[in-house]
Amino acid sequence: MDLTTRVSQFENYAHSTEKDSEHQHFILDGKTKNLHRLLDEDLARLKKKDLPVLLEQLEAKFAAGPGRRCLDIPPGFPL
Repeated sequence: MDLTTRVSQFENYAHSTEKDSEHQHFILDGKTKNLHRLLDEDLARLKKKDLPVLLEQLEAKFAAGPGRRCLDIPPGFPL
C-alpha cells in the first residue's frame, strides 16, 4: 500500500470520526435539553403544589411556640 492510499484512508477515517463526534454531540445536546425541561417542570410543580403546603406547615410550627421545640430540633444541633 503506498503513502497516497494511506493518507487518503486516514483522511476518510478523520472525517468519519469528526461526523461521529458531531452526531454524539447532537444527541447529548438533545438529552440535556430534555433533562432541563423535565427539571423545570418538576420545579414548577413543586412551587405550585408542594411549596404552599410546606410553608403552611412551617408557619404552624413557628406559631406553636418559640425555641427549638417548635421545630423538634435535637439539643446540641447548631443553629
